[in-house]
Amino acid sequence: MSQNSEWSKEDFLALLFTHAMQADFAVSDDELEYAREQVGEERLKKIQDIYKRLTDYEVSELISEIGQKCCTSKEERQRTLERLEELFSADRHFTDVEQAFFIGLRHLI
Repeated sequence: MSQNSEWSKEDFLALLFTHAMQADFAVSDDELEYAREQVGEERLKKIQDIYKRLTDYEVSELISEIGQKCCTSKEERQRTLERLEELFSADRHFTDVEQAFFIGLRHLI
């Protein structure tokens, strides 16, 4: 999955969720379960393995580039952001750190 064109919408969501779960350096079981339900355990694991090899800069670039390809309409972008908010709220604690992280991700997509 080195080429950005090989990334599906579900791959993009798995990357976005993986990155978002790291926002407060504590991945909750509820967040992980939400991500698995949304993109599947196998896809999530595959993207998490890729994520571990990337720098923060590379992750940001991927989210921006692939997000522009996957979220071509205002409605797709909005739904993606809603799913991201659902992930952050999965553990019923949308912390200040997560809210700041969400704002940053919103600007990347």
